[in-house]
Amino acid sequence: MDISTIVLGFAQQNPNIASLLIFMGIARAVFKPLFALAHAYVEATESPDDDVKLAEIEQSKFVKGLAFVLDYVASVKLK
Repeated sequence: MDISTIVLGFAQQNPNIASLLIFMGIARAVFKPLFALAHAYVEATESPDDDVKLAEIEQSKFVKGLAFVLDYVASVKLK
């Protein structure tokens, strides 16, 4: 019995848990690299204007709320 048979059997028996785990994996694969890329771009440029803009965006209520929800639901820790 290989691992794919075990995983598929688990997903068929527990579709809600499988959906949650898939959502968590996708959220980690998308949001963490996206924020890391934004920070890397801002740090690589010479202009301080984009540093300020990124800081303003990260301090906005929307991004703070998004970070809280992602941390709570999908265990994604953003900078």
